[in-house]
Amino acid sequence: MAARQQIVIIGGGYAGCLAANRLTRKAPQAAITLVNPRPMFVERVRLHQLLAGTGAPETPLTAMVPDSVDVAVASATAIEDGRVRLDDGRTVDFDHLIYADGGAAQAPEGALAVGAVDQARTARRRLAGLGAGATVMVVGGGATGIETAAEIAAARPDLTVVLRSDGEVGATLSARARRRIDRELGRLGVRIERGRYDGPDTADGADLVLWAIATEVSDLARRSGLAVARRAGCRSAPIWCP
Repeated sequence: MAARQQIVIIGGGYAGCLAANRLTRKAPQAAITLVNPRPMFVERVRLHQLLAGTGAPETPLTAMVPDSVDVAVASATAIEDGRVRLDDGRTVDFDHLIYADGGAAQAPEGALAVGAVDQARTARRRLAGLGAGATVMVVGGGATGIETAAEIAAARPDLTVVLRSDGEVGATLSARARRRIDRELGRLGVRIERGRYDGPDTADGADLVLWAIATEVSDLARRSGLAVARRAGCRSAPIWCP
């Protein structure tokens, strides 16, 4: 009998969980290992709800994938020839590897990243401690920034919420959608302003600054010596693509 194919998936986010579920159906005889540093699947698109205290966007990884998938709670530190090295000293052999390591939101000094679950928890505690009249600045005019500003303004109408963006808020959306966003944010009392956030000196006295911009992807492939292409990303970090 032929040996079972060993498949390792690095990353337990949307892509990793989707891959694990599809492979279980397509290759039922394979041994699948999902590697993730946390035992929880985090719905990153709902982290603004965790921050605002209006939702709990975490689900055990074991509930997201079939029982036949082995969930290894550890960080991958290196991809080697036919094996992945983990930070707890283990190694996992593979015949096939799926690289779904994603990335992490990195906020500049003086801000907390909405897209990083630990920082979102910290922001939630700090937000809960703000008194009436305090100012929260959300940096980023994309979907995450819009949703974060709206969620906080709805949950804490006693605060001043500012949405700061380099460009037009909702720039990738249709004109009709942008008009609706402007109306809804205005109804909630969110103040929109154009500009950059480059550290505490540019916070304009805000009591809490939330970074709602994706800024960095995993460099595991590069650190492992795999061929990657360097291309321009955001202003704070290059994007490395395996």
